[in-house]
Amino acid sequence: MKNKWEAYLSREISIKYKAGLYSLCHLFYCASYLLWQRIYHIDLLQIAEIALLAYLICNLQVYVLKNFDEADRISPSGILSAVFCTILYTLAVHTMNWFDGSWPAALGFGAYQLFCYYCIYLINKIKRRIDSRYLNQLLQEYKERK
Repeated sequence: MKNKWEAYLSREISIKYKAGLYSLCHLFYCASYLLWQRIYHIDLLQIAEIALLAYLICNLQVYVLKNFDEADRISPSGILSAVFCTILYTLAVHTMNWFDGSWPAALGFGAYQLFCYYCIYLINKIKRRIDSRYLNQLLQEYKERK
């Protein structure tokens, strides 16, 4: 029971971490678009939509699509998963009218989302490498003390 709870908790923490990162990326894109349009405010409902959409798609990523942005290497199935999620984001963004019905802005958001997937994949890969190096260092220090 404890292992199942820990596994569930670990996945949920991962989802919240990702949703926060992707929400921040999406908020940046939306803010850039609005500034380009000379609009200097954003609706609170749109901020809630950004967070909720990221949370829902991150759940899909973790539970269904094998957590592709945390993989060791980019695989064909990971690329298909990223494209699938990007299409979902693009359709949702257009449906929720984030960019005043502008398909070019929504498609730009899709391209930006693919770029975000790649950047976060790289960030996760670098983080794993740093963690591995740190754990190896701790193991070496432990062996030396013995």
